[in-house]
Amino acid sequence: MFVESGSTASVADAIAPVPGWGVAFPWLRAGITLRPRAVARSRPTSVAAADWAGDDIPAHAVRRLDEGRRWRSVLRSRQVHGQRVRVHGVVAGGFVLAGECDGHATRAPGVLLAVTLADCVPVFVADPPRRAVALLHAGWRGTAAGVLESGFAAMAEAFGSRVGDLSVHFGPSICGRCYEVGPEVFAAVGEAPPPEAAPLDLRAVLVRRAASAGVGPDNVSASRECTRCGNDRRYFSHRRGDRQRHLAYMGIRPSAEADANERLGKTQASSRGDPVGLCRCCAWSRRVETARGSVFRLCRRHRSDSAYRKYPTLPVVRCPGFEAGPGTDAPPA
Repeated sequence: MFVESGSTASVADAIAPVPGWGVAFPWLRAGITLRPRAVARSRPTSVAAADWAGDDIPAHAVRRLDEGRRWRSVLRSRQVHGQRVRVHGVVAGGFVLAGECDGHATRAPGVLLAVTLADCVPVFVADPPRRAVALLHAGWRGTAAGVLESGFAAMAEAFGSRVGDLSVHFGPSICGRCYEVGPEVFAAVGEAPPPEAAPLDLRAVLVRRAASAGVGPDNVSASRECTRCGNDRRYFSHRRGDRQRHLAYMGIRPSAEADANERLGKTQASSRGDPVGLCRCCAWSRRVETARGSVFRLCRRHRSDSAYRKYPTLPVVRCPGFEAGPGTDAPPA
């Protein structure tokens, strides 16, 4: 699991959690990897991690994500400064490189979303009532294309999210003093164009857009950190000449109980062949306690599946509980 504030300095210095969200939303993790004091030159520890990261992401950032061993999947995409937002349900394990898009949404526990940045705005979106999250990459082109509004629409369509229930945080990016752009950029993002090049506060533009979409003022926050002029150089900056990228990450925590149940189920199945029928992502299940005191969860799908007893450890890819989503009340099995 990722280390939050209050942890040892050496590890806490490697990531910056979204301020206040660790307390407000203990069911999720969200933050940004920091630039190390000396940029790591070592390669990621696996071929999959290297392919996932590419040449522009330093190895230390991948290790920060990889150290969250309980995350089943770590997912990113090739970003194209557009408006497409992908919704993820069932995701393969390990490092996953999705197709072209600039945003991701999920309510599957254990799936960690990531976007790469070096001046653009990371947008963290949480829907507490439905335990759903989205992570967006917003440069000026993506902002002009409507990536923020696309993220809200994707969550509404996939999870039934209502904009008024959302909490939104705009993370560290280039500030309004450092980001000088031409009049055409102002016009593209819906701002009055100046007669010549001038500084643009892209975070402020996004805050106004969130308010226009219906997000309550108490549910919007924005970082004051600048990736370019920050004295401590905590982040990479394209305008400062950095080639590498830092990573914003966000995901719904895999529960400790689910992890313990999964380990128990695998142990029982391998040692005695018991058809425990565990499902890693199913919330529609019942608690079972054996005569020996072992506790696990039995997935409803397994009870009616013809392959239930033949393949007791076969994971259920889609089942009623997964469709209902985490935190959904369901009748006992």
